[in-house]
Amino acid sequence: MLIGKFIDESEANNIISILLYLRKEDPEGPISLYFNVPGAIMRPGLAVYDLINQMKQTMEISTVNLGLCSGMGALLAGAGTK
Repeated sequence: MLIGKFIDESEANNIISILLYLRKEDPEGPISLYFNVPGAIMRPGLAVYDLINQMKQTMEISTVNLGLCSGMGALLAGAGTK
């Protein structure tokens, strides 16, 4: 999944809904997140961060930084299992 926009409330809701859908479809399968994020609002970014931390207890989540990744985007890019 590519995340390439500033993460505000709307974008965080989209990311969370897609991650929950992917977890439901294959609870043990790996998920790859690719970040090119110019930043994020603190609360929506932390909501995504909390979900990633919850999901990585049961599945592998690899995160990759592509290009710019600043502020909260850098925190999210470092949140995966790989």
